[in-house]
Amino acid sequence: MIDKKEFLLHSIIKAYIKHLEPIGSSQLKSMYDISYSPATIRGYFKKLGDEGYLAQEHISSGRTPTTEALKEYWAKRLNLKLENIDKQALEYFSKEIGVSVFLKKERNDVLEAIENIKDKNMLLIFSDIVITVKYSNALYRFMSDMIGLTLNDILKVSKEVGAYDVYESLMMEIQNKDGTVAIPKVLQSYMGSEIIN
Repeated sequence: MIDKKEFLLHSIIKAYIKHLEPIGSSQLKSMYDISYSPATIRGYFKKLGDEGYLAQEHISSGRTPTTEALKEYWAKRLNLKLENIDKQALEYFSKEIGVSVFLKKERNDVLEAIENIKDKNMLLIFSDIVITVKYSNALYRFMSDMIGLTLNDILKVSKEVGAYDVYESLMMEIQNKDGTVAIPKVLQSYMGSEIIN
């Protein structure tokens, strides 16, 4: 069961992703009809700040999730498990038949940097590709928090939060590059199509 602190952290992260601005305790309470008082929420905000999950620009401003908090949040949401792989079958093929079986995470482009081009466009610089999208201050800040994530993770996040310019640009680049998303078809059937849809 989720505790108050984790619930409030998830709530402020969702609010921040939606509005891309610092969130105050009263604002968070009204946005999600939270039963805790603003003072209680501020108390938890302080604890979360001390733990490195929330930041506050100045004493009277709202809070924003730190990059570390956002990475942990998305890592949990994007956790890909190979639950449907029959491990006994793999062991059988390996031991009894002598077939070598390797499960390896496929190499994937990582977002390394973002560059603002005269407040008109921005370059999303991945390890192997560069994507151009229209600039907005909110999108720039949002994508800055995605630095270090893989292309497939950013695809999923951008679609989920409605950053369609990023999503469509990445999909076009992937399709132009090799016609497929970086996950092999064999593993897609095990992992589920939701990874790339």
